[in-house]
Amino acid sequence: MKIRGATIAGGLALAAALTLSTATAASAADSWQRTTDVADSTYNNGHAKVCATGSPVGIACFQPYGEWFWLRDIDTNGEPVVVEWNYFGSDGARNGEAYWDGGAAAGWTNLNKSYYDNGNMRFRVCEADLSYPKTIVYDTCSSWYTAIT
Repeated sequence: MKIRGATIAGGLALAAALTLSTATAASAADSWQRTTDVADSTYNNGHAKVCATGSPVGIACFQPYGEWFWLRDIDTNGEPVVVEWNYFGSDGARNGEAYWDGGAAAGWTNLNKSYYDNGNMRFRVCEADLSYPKTIVYDTCSSWYTAIT
């Protein structure tokens, strides 16, 4: 009887550990991801986007169809830009950052994510400081913008 109780307790402990490691991995995957340089024509794909403007350093857009972030550096100061985002959905809450450090000449960059449908996305664009630890330069940020996933 003791062996069975120990086996059940061990199984529950393993399940809890796997759950925690999965949650940690998902959270870590959302933090400070680099966007990919794409042709500007890719941005004009016919799908609606909500765009965060008003920052002197960049433009960030969220495209609900396919869950794409689009990021563009518009300042030639050589500093990276970042889209800071918060997602709230039926599957829980997540947040993260997607940045571009390749300069304004690149044009549009993007990053594909995955969220449950009908969640709430909140995001803004800012300048980033990529020295350790990576931080957001808050006095450069746009207002927060929202979209439905």
